[in-house]
Amino acid sequence: MLSDKKNVEFVLNANIKELIGTNSLEAIKVESTIDGANREIKVSGLFIAIGQMPETKAFESAVDIDKLGYIIAKEDCKTNVPSVFVAGDCRTKSVRQLTTAAADGAVAAIAAASYIDEN
Repeated sequence: MLSDKKNVEFVLNANIKELIGTNSLEAIKVESTIDGANREIKVSGLFIAIGQMPETKAFESAVDIDKLGYIIAKEDCKTNVPSVFVAGDCRTKSVRQLTTAAADGAVAAIAAASYIDEN
């Protein structure tokens, strides 16, 4: 697991205040959202993950949702409820990126149009 790597640190509940470096990234300054403390961390790379938890609570009584909170749907974007489709990173899938979320929108729209035509 990534958390087992000695050269990886998860910095949670913090905002990046400054990227430091001349020709490449050398350090970042972060501020804690809990107590406001600031610290500088020496780095040579940075991965930012925002919104990794799906915001699907409002749909729990409407469609099937897995144990991690993702709305269950296959590549056709159909949920367990006829006429209800899901697109984007709140859907069960292996890759969550802007491009796949946008593609889901097209797939869900075509599936919805087909549903309308058939019903």
